[in-house]
Amino acid sequence: MLQPERMSKVIITSPKSFLDKTINEMYKLNAFHIINHAKSEIDIGTPLENASNISEALVAVRALISNLNLNNGVTLSNGFKAIGVKNFAHLTKTTKLLQEETASKLEKLKNIENEIKLIEAKKNLLSQIEKLKLPLESFGSYSSITVFVGHVKEPKLFEKNLSKITDEFEISYAEDTGLLALFVSNDSKDSASNLLTKHNFSELDLTLIAEMKRKVPEELSSLVLEKEKLLNSKLTVNRQLTSLGNKWHDFLLLSEKFLSIELEKAEAPLKFAASENIFVVTGWVPSKNVEKLTERVQNITKQNVEIEVKQPSHDEEVPVKLSNTKLTKPFEFLMNLYALPKYAEIDPTIFLFISFPLFFGIILGDIGYGATIVLLLLYFAKKFPSMKPLAKVIMPAAMASIFFGFLFGEVFGFEELFGYHLPHLISRLHQVQEMLYISVIIGLLHVNLGLLLGFINELEHGLKKAILAKASWWLLQISLVGIAISLSGLLPIPMYINVILAIVSLIMIYLGESVSGLVEIPGLFSNILSYSRLMAVGLASVGLAVVVNGFVEEFASKGGIMILAAVIIGILGHALNIALGLMGGFLQSLRLHYVEFFTKFFKGGAIPFHPFGKKITEVD
Repeated sequence: MLQPERMSKVIITSPKSFLDKTINEMYKLNAFHIINHAKSEIDIGTPLENASNISEALVAVRALISNLNLNNGVTLSNGFKAIGVKNFAHLTKTTKLLQEETASKLEKLKNIENEIKLIEAKKNLLSQIEKLKLPLESFGSYSSITVFVGHVKEPKLFEKNLSKITDEFEISYAEDTGLLALFVSNDSKDSASNLLTKHNFSELDLTLIAEMKRKVPEELSSLVLEKEKLLNSKLTVNRQLTSLGNKWHDFLLLSEKFLSIELEKAEAPLKFAASENIFVVTGWVPSKNVEKLTERVQNITKQNVEIEVKQPSHDEEVPVKLSNTKLTKPFEFLMNLYALPKYAEIDPTIFLFISFPLFFGIILGDIGYGATIVLLLLYFAKKFPSMKPLAKVIMPAAMASIFFGFLFGEVFGFEELFGYHLPHLISRLHQVQEMLYISVIIGLLHVNLGLLLGFINELEHGLKKAILAKASWWLLQISLVGIAISLSGLLPIPMYINVILAIVSLIMIYLGESVSGLVEIPGLFSNILSYSRLMAVGLASVGLAVVVNGFVEEFASKGGIMILAAVIIGILGHALNIALGLMGGFLQSLRLHYVEFFTKFFKGGAIPFHPFGKKITEVD
């Protein structure tokens, strides 16, 4: 629990004839973190023969899932039997038939949508043409007349300028939109065209309505009816696709999961080393699973295998799998936000489990606020399952808020309810100095706990290194306390002894952590004082609650409609304070761990343990 799960390095060497079976056993065990083989004297392995076929089938299935808008997860069991097919050939054949049926309907849907777009374009064009109040047949082709239809700026001015060039034209325009229809003799068409260009003419494409001969309102009505028919057809096709999706829902989702698994297996040899006759796979396995792995692989290879098990060397990068109890496991969420501990480091999860709720509770120590947060967490965790990991972290913190609320005697900022003074151990509002002392003492203990954990971590490099790098900080603190006692005259401790101890501690820090350690000396004291935020942020929270309660009492005392105003102010004010307290309590508590605590012992940066194996339920 104080360290990540113990790992063993396993090297499996076996004839290629057992490659498929070995991969299957490794996958079922779900405990083998494969180390990618880098090409050296032995080549990198090649995918299994069926890898390309599986990949193609998987692409097809995923395309169908996307086209049919399928999502909900299903559990895979018994391989092909669960999917409802006999074998891989049967699966691909069924998928192909489904692809053809889906493609046909999607093509039909696409054509319908294109026709609807075309109708909309025609309606838009007719709506513009209608303002010219001309029959549609007038826009046909003529032997001696050229027709221009489009938009110009200032159509009146255009007409005036055109009349100076020629009088062989007819014009109709809608002054509000600038749309005009110009009928000009072929002899003057070039001059008219040049003038239109000068007036920023934008021509309309009339090919969409070239075959229309009826009145514009009649054509528009016809288009509306045509669109309704198309929309009904579209609805029918969409229903057919939905029905198709419902029918093949489980088949496709199960096939996607199954093929993903099979493709992962088929491509696994790309991480192996391989020669013409043998393959070698190297990886990390939790030590508790090594015996089971060895037994299974020996059985399926009929003892034609060599399995070498090694313990991690000092500087080897080992993937990390955290090993915590059910009670503390939710707090791995906070570790994943920061970094995973190195393999040889102490896992701080259990300390987060203890001190994170403690700090949060001190900051937001109010019975009413804590109870409200508990109820909100229960609701949101049920409503939004993705919030459960965060809720499991904040729930103990909210319970701690209720506990400290009893110690502080606070309910929504009130220390007195209905004339009854709430019992308390200490008042945050009236005993600020005492709260400050408590916060700094907590900081002193927490930071020194971090130094103790750092000392234990450094023991890996030897007792001398641990003493110089970490115990030296305790000596420094003892010498400074001794100097303070000597100056105050509380005890007759000779000053020179404390000074010598301080100098020795500085030399030890330099030898243990070099110049960077000496630079960090002011940081040690600022880290300890930083815990005063437990008092400060908590005091700000209770202060805001008191202000809100003051407004509520003042408004309520005026009676009438002001009582309603008091209720609204109370609800909004305390809701805001809960939100601020929740955010402040979470971030400040997290900061005290990440910045003040972890820096004393934690380096982190390990790679996570990713076993090659099943990610879903799969029954043999």
